[in-house]
Amino acid sequence: TRQVIDKKRGVQECRHCDGRGVKIEVIRMGPMIQQMQSHCGACGGNGKSFQTKQEREVLEVHIQKGSPDGHKVTFRDMADEHPDADAGDVVFVLKQQEHSLFKRKGADLFIERKISLVEALCGFSMELTHLDGRKLLIKTSPGEIVKPMAQGFDPMAKDEGKTDW
Repeated sequence: TRQVIDKKRGVQECRHCDGRGVKIEVIRMGPMIQQMQSHCGACGGNGKSFQTKQEREVLEVHIQKGSPDGHKVTFRDMADEHPDADAGDVVFVLKQQEHSLFKRKGADLFIERKISLVEALCGFSMELTHLDGRKLLIKTSPGEIVKPMAQGFDPMAKDEGKTDW
């Protein structure tokens, strides 16, 4: 929900201070006259009076596949309204949630599985359920060599320090 200006009533100039935001009071004490300036209590010193109302608005955030952690999605002029200022922006910041099976580097997903020497040399097939529910079939043919990654493979690390087989 956000605060918006009630369009039916609009923004009105304060009748008590004539839109100045301050009231000048003249106090007469015997032969002396004293003038005091104070904030207008009716408008809170703004010079304007306006009514706001709560308005519920649903914002749909479309997240592209592979969006990086910390990516910002901005909705312009969707924050609270005030008559003397522009409405602000609503900003959503994406936070990446860790997954038990997949690791991420950029827009790529990695999975770590142990296979036997026979599977590495003679070929194997494995069914993998992707994040969106699709079933992927990963196959290698006999004679195709599956090269192991360096010990302690970290897909988040830079390319430096990896063993090239």
